[in-house]
Amino acid sequence: MKQADALNDIRDAINVHAETTLETLSPSDNLSGLGLDALSYVEVTMSLEEKWGISIGADLPDFEDDLTVQSLLDQAPKG
Repeated sequence: MKQADALNDIRDAINVHAETTLETLSPSDNLSGLGLDALSYVEVTMSLEEKWGISIGADLPDFEDDLTVQSLLDQAPKG
């Protein structure tokens, strides 16, 4: 998966679950700074798991650890 496609998927999931209208997203963006709380973070990861056909949760640090968009990008399917 191309990074641009993964970023679009992440942006779309954040827009739905954090009820925002982000136009752009950077890998260095902090998830809590994008309007996510712990519950919406779980919803975003579940949405990405379904879209990407993978399991994400066990490989990510806790939400409280200042997660960035790059944390989710690292989980995107390769290839």
